Amino acid sequence: MVTMKDLQALLRSRGLPVSGSKTVLLQRLASAGVPVPENARPSAAAPSAPAVAVSSIASIPRDATPRASPVTTPCVRLATWNVAGLRALLRNERGVDSLRRLATDCDVVLLQETKLQEMHVASVEAELLDVLSTGTSMPWRAAWASSTARLGYAGVATLWTGGRGLGATVADAAICTPLTVDPGHEADREGRTLLLQLPLSPSAQLAVVNVYTPNSGAELQRLKYRTSDDGWDGQFRAALLRAQQAPPSAAGSARRAQHVCAGGDFNVAVGDADFFNPDELRMAKQAGTTAEERASMRRYAEAPLFMTDAFRSCHPHATGQYTYWSQRARNRPRNRGLRLDYFLLSSSVMAADALRDVQHRHELEGSDHCPVVVELVLGRL
Repeated sequence: MVTMKDLQALLRSRGLPVSGSKTVLLQRLASAGVPVPENARPSAAAPSAPAVAVSSIASIPRDATPRASPVTTPCVRLATWNVAGLRALLRNERGVDSLRRLATDCDVVLLQETKLQEMHVASVEAELLDVLSTGTSMPWRAAWASSTARLGYAGVATLWTGGRGLGATVADAAICTPLTVDPGHEADREGRTLLLQLPLSPSAQLAVVNVYTPNSGAELQRLKYRTSDDGWDGQFRAALLRAQQAPPSAAGSARRAQHVCAGGDFNVAVGDADFFNPDELRMAKQAGTTAEERASMRRYAEAPLFMTDAFRSCHPHATGQYTYWSQRARNRPRNRGLRLDYFLLSSSVMAADALRDVQHRHELEGSDHCPVVVELVLGRL
């Protein structure tokens, strides 16, 4: 039987008040989205205080993010989406509809947390490409990175088509391969990165990096590895710096301009405006909102990378704009979320004034994340 002391210890570990009756403590844990053991709950016959209705918990308002004015020159649209299990998404009517809607809008789609073993990739790819191609003659291509360290875990997929802004020539010439980050650590064997090289012209190339950053864990067991210079974040920044150095386009020719766009689930809410409860003390010890993770994320904007958070560049003051909501706590209807999904753009993209717009596609469902779509003006790259 779970005792009052057990409940108080659980609350204290999350920085929550520990005063009140057992019923009050249970309600406090439930409101914070903390799972409560069945044997801790009062029986139906036991007197209890009125339950707190979900609808009585405050919702977080979401600022509008006006779309940019149309342009007449060709654009490329890229989407990133943590699908929280691709096979499950493909069995979900809302998830399939969301994928089809992305396919009608985008040239490149980056998926994270596919949770596929390598043996399942071929069959799932056939099903996924059929979904993306429904109602159109545009062929889609796919590349995969699956976890070999832990089966049915992590994993990313990159998909692209030449039927829109990119054009068939660029799509046909594209090359997509895993991006090595830290070969000495198991995280590099968890299928977390892909690098898509898009040769836009003889003088310019766009490197699209798909990343699923390791979570620091419920007990922050991976926090030190995540944020140290010789851990994931430091090694990934080094990999992005290498990606900015493109090889010559042909023997003896000038070096191509290499533009870099890194998109994915970075598993961190970098600013106070990027999660709904920054004033709660417990968040300083929660994965994704620790001071160490947030400071590490800010280093992408510093030398030598100088990468820009595309969403904040377009919508610097928007609040309530999140990309992840806890399903266990039923937080999505109340918009009590975190912004964990980003597009980071190299300084060359920003210098070319190629960033047109970024939108969080909250209306697209099927996962505990929503897609993020960025639009770049091709003629300026």
